[in-house]
Amino acid sequence: MTGKATLALPASQSSATAILYLYRMKTGTKVTAELRAATCSQTGSLIAPMPSFTTTSGGTWRDRLVSSGAGLRNLKAALAKDSPMSVRGTVGGQKFCAGFALQ
Repeated sequence: MTGKATLALPASQSSATAILYLYRMKTGTKVTAELRAATCSQTGSLIAPMPSFTTTSGGTWRDRLVSSGAGLRNLKAALAKDSPMSVRGTVGGQKFCAGFALQ
């Protein structure tokens, strides 16, 4: 499995978009993920869960989470504290984590 994740917060700060792409997975693989205010070595706090799914064919997943409400408030609070952020989850029985670099 390989993949990448992006997180964007437009200047308007009225919503945020997290996109997670995962490749090279078997058909029928269950995937869960969440956006957290922490590095991969820390537990940190939950910003927002991403919708879970099971791969159908091709083994590729692209998930887009548009945060508003509590998720957006949690994201803004993490940014205000300069908290590191990561997306972590489970693919089949394997755990994964990827940190975000601010740009």
